[in-house]
Amino acid sequence: MSFFKSLRLVTSPRWFEYLFWACIIMGLNACSTSIPITIDKAPLIDMHGVKKISVKDFKISGQKELKRSGDRRIDFVIDMMDKNRGIPRSYKRRLRAKFKYDIENQIRQRPDLKVYALNTGEDAKLKGQIHFSVRDRGEWIQSNDAEGTEINRFKIIREGELQLYFEVKDAQSGQIYGSGSIHRAIQEQQEDISESSARNRLTAWEVLVDRALEATYVEFMRYLVPYQASYSVKLLEGDDERLEQGADAADDSKWKEAKSLWKSVVANGSAEDQAKA
Repeated sequence: MSFFKSLRLVTSPRWFEYLFWACIIMGLNACSTSIPITIDKAPLIDMHGVKKISVKDFKISGQKELKRSGDRRIDFVIDMMDKNRGIPRSYKRRLRAKFKYDIENQIRQRPDLKVYALNTGEDAKLKGQIHFSVRDRGEWIQSNDAEGTEINRFKIIREGELQLYFEVKDAQSGQIYGSGSIHRAIQEQQEDISESSARNRLTAWEVLVDRALEATYVEFMRYLVPYQASYSVKLLEGDDERLEQGADAADDSKWKEAKSLWKSVVANGSAEDQAKA
């Protein structure tokens, strides 16, 4: 049996259809042929039909600790007027603007929502906070060069995390429709013959934070607009030829015919084949 084409199930109020396909997906774990299906799903936050949303400036907080090996001195000057350890205000402003621009652009690409400026007639407001931390840790390790000679090398790891917190509120009543949080790890490793050369090979911490933030966008948008989820469905083989006929029909994307055949097996097939239909 050849690989089947993708099936796309469109959300509808026909609950029997959902039940039928759910029965196919669940419990089929014996030897079988798998097919991919894609299902349209509602946003993770129920916004009660909101069509116009504004994106408020998110609060930005963070810290970085980039210490040199064997030295307690942190290699940046802490701004005593800033509660964030060593994070330039200019970078926080840039990150805030970047997130707002990117998310508004993502929303504009969807017909489900429209972006409104703050307090200009929007139905709901999106607000939240972005917090990140970045730190370095390093150690000397022993390695072998191309000729097999043992040499010392310095390994440095730049690591951290980014947390995105958010909530959607009704613009008039202040009712919270829903909230969520997304976490992304930050990590990069380099090594070289000296600490300074290994450190110079690292990606700038600002770039790593930017990448971590961008990695949240796909998951974040699932809270606001409908999205597609992919599953793998297993079709079992049995003695009833209608099972194979149904599988062949599915292979040709004739899903109504396949469903009719499988339903007939459920109606009057053997107990073993009914379990496989």
